[in-house]
Amino acid sequence: MSTTKRIPDQYTIISPSVIIDGDLIVTGNSQSIVTNNTSVTDHIITLNNGLSPGYGPNPLGANIIVDRGISANASIGWNETLKSWQLYNGTTVSNIATASSAGISNVYADSTPTLSSNLNITGHSLFDTANAVTFYTGTISSGKSGLFVDNANGSQQELVTKSAAVAYSIIFG
Repeated sequence: MSTTKRIPDQYTIISPSVIIDGDLIVTGNSQSIVTNNTSVTDHIITLNNGLSPGYGPNPLGANIIVDRGISANASIGWNETLKSWQLYNGTTVSNIATASSAGISNVYADSTPTLSSNLNITGHSLFDTANAVTFYTGTISSGKSGLFVDNANGSQQELVTKSAAVAYSIIFG
């Protein structure tokens, strides 16, 4: 048998801990939890739960928002209109490219990438899978570049600079 207790105003419980042995159902337009750290054991969190069947998807999508204090909030969310995941960094919304509207099956490389600063490849290499060519940096030899290449013709071949190439062509004809 259930019992309903109606309280006409705000009701505060002050206790070091409250244990509810059973389901907790909270209704209303807004629920807030004030805590320093939250741990969720469940591996699935459902947003927009309870949408009525037959009404279609929520046209607003769903988002997880990070409050950044005095900076603009950031978020990751699903845009139902575009059928796309989106990232928002506080200034710009960027779509996460997908192969189909069913979800992410591929993340596409930018076919025309641009850099706004220098590309540091120290300790890394650039690799062309179609032609099996690898570029990487190393110790600079006299008159050379410090940029090395491995390909079908050999490995650890240091590329020469323009001035060294001119000098070699003068000396060796």
